Amino acid sequence: MINTKQRKILALLASVAGALPLFATDVQVVKDFTARVDEYVKMQKSLKSKIPPLLEKATPEQIATHQKALAAAVQEARSGAKQGDVFLSADPYFRRIIASELQRAPHNAARETIKEGNPKNEPPTTPVSLAVNAEYPKAAPVSTVPPILLLRLPQLPETVQYRFVGRDLILHDTEADVIVDYLTKVVP
Repeated sequence: MINTKQRKILALLASVAGALPLFATDVQVVKDFTARVDEYVKMQKSLKSKIPPLLEKATPEQIATHQKALAAAVQEARSGAKQGDVFLSADPYFRRIIASELQRAPHNAARETIKEGNPKNEPPTTPVSLAVNAEYPKAAPVSTVPPILLLRLPQLPETVQYRFVGRDLILHDTEADVIVDYLTKVVP
């Protein structure tokens, strides 16, 4: 996780590198996306309050049981959810930001960062099923999202993270360990 000081430094570096122009519709698209993510987190917190809480000194087995219970509750509450429910109209915005940042010559390191820990680029492991509400396999590696992208993409609540699976971008609920939504083929 990037701390506030690091975020400010990276923001300064990003501005020096040249910022992408914002279109008039981008502000509303980001607001709508953020509102949908916030709705998800609110629902997740409500469901979490209905399952037995974790003890302060919980065992790994208790943590796994709690996470499975939360995942089951999320999957049931979102049984009708489909791909694009959260990203919705933000799809073109995400694609533009990611393509722009990854095509810049100084940011080729960002491409390498995406490859590291990416389940589709690592030696054969447990495959990640790209589906809304699918559990993220414990044995699958978790990709790192380059800081330059984290600065450009809408900020997420603590319990939801961006992750790459091959060329696809997912929203990962780290508490329930499920895929909230995903966009396919966003990495050029």
